Amino acid sequence: MSKPKDQSVNEYKHHARRMQCGVEYTMRDSKECEPKHLRVGVNTALADQGSLVRLLMKKGVISEDEYLEAIADGMKLEADAYENRVQQKFSPNWETDIRLGGTIEDLEKE
Repeated sequence: MSKPKDQSVNEYKHHARRMQCGVEYTMRDSKECEPKHLRVGVNTALADQGSLVRLLMKKGVISEDEYLEAIADGMKLEADAYENRVQQKFSPNWETDIRLGGTIEDLEKE
């Protein structure tokens, strides 16, 4: 059974914020985040994903709630990966346990 729509949206926003923090730290000394590479990659991904989602919803393969839950889960994986990268870069021996982006409860207060 799917999660409530609001819960999936809040989880997505929370994990997107975590991922954004990870990107910020990664950009500080990496060429992989230069503007042209970012823009081309973002535009392509958005166009591809949006087209695929519209097609799947139109055909009744997935519902909006299922889509929102899936992208929230996917964003969590992406945020976790960035959190691990930042952890390995700034505190590889775990002297400090790094957590990106606050909590879902913090986001709900905004």
